[in-house]
Amino acid sequence: MAYGSIENIEVRNNNVKIDVKVKVEEKKNEEQSNETIEHLPNSEIRRSQRNQIIGCLFALLSRGLFTTNNFLINQFSPSVPDLFLLRSIFILLIYLTVCYFRGYSLLPGNNRRKLMILLQGLTSSLTCLLCLAAVTFMPVPDALCIVFSAPVPTIILAAIFLKDRINFSNVVTCLLLVTGVILVCRPPFLFHSSSYKAIMEDEKYKNYTIGLILTLIATGCGAIMNVVISECSSVPSPVLLTWSALMGLVASLIYCLASPTSVLVTPASWDQVTPTMAALYIGLSISGLLAFTTTTRSLQLACPSLVSTLGCTELVVAFIVQSLITGQSPNILSCLGGGLIVMGVIILAFQEKIECLRTRLQRSVASCWRKNDPESQSLLR
Repeated sequence: MAYGSIENIEVRNNNVKIDVKVKVEEKKNEEQSNETIEHLPNSEIRRSQRNQIIGCLFALLSRGLFTTNNFLINQFSPSVPDLFLLRSIFILLIYLTVCYFRGYSLLPGNNRRKLMILLQGLTSSLTCLLCLAAVTFMPVPDALCIVFSAPVPTIILAAIFLKDRINFSNVVTCLLLVTGVILVCRPPFLFHSSSYKAIMEDEKYKNYTIGLILTLIATGCGAIMNVVISECSSVPSPVLLTWSALMGLVASLIYCLASPTSVLVTPASWDQVTPTMAALYIGLSISGLLAFTTTTRSLQLACPSLVSTLGCTELVVAFIVQSLITGQSPNILSCLGGGLIVMGVIILAFQEKIECLRTRLQRSVASCWRKNDPESQSLLR
């Protein structure tokens, strides 16, 4: 009897030791995961909550400015290549002056940092230019459906180059955004509406494949731009915007020379510019300057995946403004798609809290399972 009781006491002590050891290991793993988050490399420093909020506000402001620009361009139909050229000149003159008086080096850092600065300038100019060119080859809803899926490659590239973790919230957000964009845009190539055949037979869209390729390249360039600007968070914003404007100036000059609607590059057509047209071009250029400035600053402050996701709200705002202007309420699919986009933005904005709650739920379920496991109960007897 005494021997059996001693043996039972030893078994209980061993089980207690095992439970304590498991808890200690779990605590060590949790501490190690926290340390890996807190001690990240320079390109992956955990941004403060204040910077995240300011970056999100800048992103929303830039989306509002871009939406306003798009509606003004749609309403007054200015020459897109001329507007792109004038905007690039404005941005270059202003931020080159800022860099000069503040003593900023135009290519600071090591060779890798210089390459990142040049790459963000190239990708930002190509993104804007290719998007404008793509809508001349394909219907606007088709182009928007592809362009606003940019958060998906942004999240993937951020995971590869910035070592951001792809978690459950990222996957759900990508699915919600893609589904929402498709429902809002309802691209003819997916929904096969009655007008789809007429659109494809239209002489204007005979080079649909070229437009599709340009849109895909623009989406990829936009994702690269988001990640690269986040990588250059320590570089002053005027330096990044100067290179974006310089690359954009070169691209816009090529666009103007290739476009028959351009007025600025042909001196013989300068007499066609009226004071109203000049005021419109200057106003749109200033608005675009502010939009590019806030976009660049938001990518330096906040997570690129979150900023890219917030960009999808431009689509929702555009449809709301369009409904207010035309007096026509959007259909059920557009409302459902807009709701999915907003839901995806909310999930990504609060992904840390969601992941924390999900981890706690998993731990509570695992602890309940261990308590109710018959094998562990038989050992404790």
